[in-house]
Amino acid sequence: MKLDAGAEVVFTQPSLLDGRMRRWFDDTRTMLADTPVLVGLACLTCVEDVRLWLRLCSIRDVDGAALLAAWQSATDEGPQAVDQLANKSLRQALEEAHTHGAAGVHVMPINTRGFKFAARVLPAELEPFVRDA
Repeated sequence: MKLDAGAEVVFTQPSLLDGRMRRWFDDTRTMLADTPVLVGLACLTCVEDVRLWLRLCSIRDVDGAALLAAWQSATDEGPQAVDQLANKSLRQALEEAHTHGAAGVHVMPINTRGFKFAARVLPAELEPFVRDA
């Protein structure tokens, strides 16, 4: 394990699936008790982003299919639905990271849309966590 080799921080893959992130924190709580964890924060902005992250994270199961279907449904509804889902996904990932005591997040946009989304949305979404610190 990387901690045995001297790692001081754990970086996670993006938290695409809430249930998996919860299980990961539960499963590693004892092992990582004194190790700061930085949670990957994917900046999903469209169904293509979701497809790419699912492929990069090797997620090929029913949970991944459900995530993709939700984004496809939002895409079919139009830009406002996509924007709402993007905001909701980001907010949920931040809340999960905060709930589990993550030391922070590392923002992972994968394209210009993602960078613009992060710059526009993150300041307001991070405010509750700054107040708690």
